[in-house]
Amino acid sequence: MKDVIRSNKEGNSVTNAIRFQAKDFEKINTDLDHLTHFNLQVSNHKVGTAYLLLKILKRGYYKSCDDEVNPILDYNFFYVGKCVSVKENLSYEELTKEDFEFSFEHIKTIEELKKEILYRYSYSMPNLSENEIFNLGISMTKLEILGVCKK
Repeated sequence: MKDVIRSNKEGNSVTNAIRFQAKDFEKINTDLDHLTHFNLQVSNHKVGTAYLLLKILKRGYYKSCDDEVNPILDYNFFYVGKCVSVKENLSYEELTKEDFEFSFEHIKTIEELKKEILYRYSYSMPNLSENEIFNLGISMTKLEILGVCKK
């Protein structure tokens, strides 16, 4: 893994971040060139854009505009990834086996993905029921891992 902050031959600029639960962040496999990350409904990730891949140290939540707590993130060690593809507003039924090729080892089926989505979003969006979370659908971002940065 190269230090992409100091030398990035492709000239990508980091404009945003993708946040990972600590248990997922620890499983980022740098032996693979790619990583597929699933979110709710719409991620707004853009193909060709580089992102900081950050570990969540303390989870946040969103209940309303007046009741929101942002997560605490670790900026001392992170990866940089470039978005190579994004699909949004997908139903779970639209996913194929190939969509899970570069996902985390514990997210290789639709049922495993649903379990993970509930783990992430039932805490961060506590006003939503399980059915409401699932009915939002998902987005899928495929990232090329460019490098790592450590303080």
